[in-house]
Amino acid sequence: MLVNYGKAIEAYLRKLVSRNAPFDQFVAGNDDAISHEAKKGLKLFISKAGCIGCHNTPLFSDDDFHVIGLHIDTTLSPHADPTEIGRAANQALICNPAVADGDFNVNGHFSDDPTTTRDGNFCSQTIPIGLWRTKGLRQIDGTAPYFRDGQAATLDDVIEFYDRGGDPDGTFLGGPKEIQPLHLSGEEKQDLKEFLKALTGDPVPAQYLQDLHNP
Repeated sequence: MLVNYGKAIEAYLRKLVSRNAPFDQFVAGNDDAISHEAKKGLKLFISKAGCIGCHNTPLFSDDDFHVIGLHIDTTLSPHADPTEIGRAANQALICNPAVADGDFNVNGHFSDDPTTTRDGNFCSQTIPIGLWRTKGLRQIDGTAPYFRDGQAATLDDVIEFYDRGGDPDGTFLGGPKEIQPLHLSGEEKQDLKEFLKALTGDPVPAQYLQDLHNP
């Protein structure tokens, strides 16, 4: 029952796909699908701002883990835990033999593809603290607040964070940081924001948002 529940949730989540973003239309050949400012923002995204280094692939995420140098400010996000260490915290839990060798891991008895190598020898690695998975940027304009603790209220806040190269050394867990100051102008910041807004696609089909639960 637990396995069926998990697979049913996953199957449903795979339906929650937003398509036809202005950027997708632009890539498909419609030069007018995004604004002149968004086009300049795209150039910044792949060049001066360097966002493409981690935010790549069709989902705009490399699906990898990085240290960006985020200081957890509990005045901005009161319920955040400044002691969270990121990916490393999962290792002790996941690599417990009862879990790692159990039926519910990616290569276990209930897996639809038991030959997968997605575990990546996770349990044999030394995981540094402060690593967090790259966030995909699809629908980013409508998914505030941002960062793992929600302390960035707007896209402007996010861009300012990356422009200054993250928070100072010694104020966050892990390191060294993988980002550096960008020195973007005010106009460049707005252009980058316009590009990010162009990654929002059509609404999810209404039939997938209906509550079909019987009381």
